[in-house]
Amino acid sequence: DETGCESLTRTPVTLTINAAPAAPVSGGNQETCFIQEGQTLTASASVPQGFSIIWYNSPEGGQVVEPTLSEVGTVTYYAASINNTTGCESIERTAVTLTLNTCLISIEKTADVDSVTVAGQVVTYTLTIRNLSTITLTDVNVLDPLTGLNQVIPSIEVGGVVIIETQYTVTQEDIDSGELENIASVTGNAGEEEVSDDATLIIPADQNPDIQIEITDNDAVITEAGQEIPYTITVTNTGNVTLTNVTVVDTKTGLVVNIGTLKPGETKTVETTYPVTQEDVDAGEVTNEASVTGESPNAGDDDPTDNDSVTTPITPAPGISIVKSSDKSEIRDLGETVTYTLVV
Repeated sequence: DETGCESLTRTPVTLTINAAPAAPVSGGNQETCFIQEGQTLTASASVPQGFSIIWYNSPEGGQVVEPTLSEVGTVTYYAASINNTTGCESIERTAVTLTLNTCLISIEKTADVDSVTVAGQVVTYTLTIRNLSTITLTDVNVLDPLTGLNQVIPSIEVGGVVIIETQYTVTQEDIDSGELENIASVTGNAGEEEVSDDATLIIPADQNPDIQIEITDNDAVITEAGQEIPYTITVTNTGNVTLTNVTVVDTKTGLVVNIGTLKPGETKTVETTYPVTQEDVDAGEVTNEASVTGESPNAGDDDPTDNDSVTTPITPAPGISIVKSSDKSEIRDLGETVTYTLVV
């Protein structure tokens, strides 16, 4: 005061400068695939006992936040350490990044034909693989069991597209089944997650069940009753599907026979005979008709049938005979008359 007098006692005041705590230790950045709604990543860090953590949305200043991520994207949070005793906050902040990726892959299959018609036809398939993820996919494996394709693509960048061609040779079983079904699949790694997709393509088979029968008499020459006409019946599958229960009928000879299965282009023959009657000789010819029926593999198709006939002319062998008789068995008198009868 104005007197310059000093108090007889003094009041102690202690000043303490506490050291700022060290920044928290990061629990590690987190990156995974977004699989379903409600999925959440939470940033983590650690501090010694007696300290706590406060999270910010900026390396300096910023706002205090909850360090979580619940949608596709990337966010970085910053952890500061608080001394629970002194209340001092760390000068440095520890960054922790959370990432939720879209993890998708797609495969599309097309063919160079709209239908298949015959065994041996070659179909070329085009497989298109797309990375629809927000990260690079690795070890992408493409499988097509039908064509035998098994190919590994080391990596596909985000938005990348890979096109693969593979071929298949149509079998008779494919034609008989009425369709050609092909399933291709793809798998890949999106970080620690596996992604996959598959594609099915069905190509219809144009089925044409058909059959043909031909009957011949082997150029038989018939002149009289009792001779036999040897017939050869030839059956051919003229369609593009396998026929079963192929049955040949020849009513004149009494033939009814199941010759089994006929593949497209396959031919089988049947032999049968017919004994000529006098009525046939009188008619001057013998006409014989044979028919055939097969079963198509498709129950919705009409079973194919066919028939054929052959006419065998009968030409009697030329010949003449004469028979002579008389009205008397002996002659007794001179001048006796004998009457002869000649039958030609």
